Amino acid sequence: MNTIEGQIIKDIIRGLTVEDCFAGPEEDKNPNYEGWIFKFNPMFEDTQLYIKIRIENIEKSVCLSVHEFGKYDEVN
Repeated sequence: MNTIEGQIIKDIIRGLTVEDCFAGPEEDKNPNYEGWIFKFNPMFEDTQLYIKIRIENIEKSVCLSVHEFGKYDEVN
């Protein structure tokens, strides 16, 4: 991923809204991590995206996945 692509993804994540969220909060299934998982499906250009984020605390969140919606992860 180049710098331009990375910046676009950051901008998409920063622009997520409550309406983009279709699942969560749910506990992280990985016992090595604490936090809550949220799943989003915003539109970018003509493509619906799938974004999975773990919120660990008020200061730390981790983007776990970004790709075309329905392509790799289960969506429910």
